[in-house]
Amino acid sequence: MPIPGYQLSYLTKQEQAELWDIIQSECCTPSLSQAVRLKKLSQKAELTPEAIFDIMSEMKANQRERVRIEVSAIRKYFPRSYTARQMEESIVKMLEELVTNPAKLPEARAAGARRSATGTRKTKAPSVKVRFTDCGVRQTPSV
Repeated sequence: MPIPGYQLSYLTKQEQAELWDIIQSECCTPSLSQAVRLKKLSQKAELTPEAIFDIMSEMKANQRERVRIEVSAIRKYFPRSYTARQMEESIVKMLEELVTNPAKLPEARAAGARRSATGTRKTKAPSVKVRFTDCGVRQTPSV
């Protein structure tokens, strides 16, 4: 099984030192494919500190953020025939709709129906603000 360290052994001492500095400053290690690209650039005498930084700054597949929801937790909201992929696509589509047109939410429609049926709105329906952050979705009750 190939390992990144073997590929990196072909870098010059100076290139290895520059790579080591970037590994320490960015808290990352090269994947096998990154190590192979570093080696190829080194062999062509095109490996610069900038090239090392660019390659090491790439997002690796195992570093991508993911949200995981067990199918059993959301199965009741979808037809039995839906696959996990179809559920995911539906959830993303609903979130996109929420962001682009919050008036289409069931709660907003229900509030409008109460208003039109009685002429005035007697009670204020509780609402939730949804804010997308780097750490995910945060819901906070609004007053």
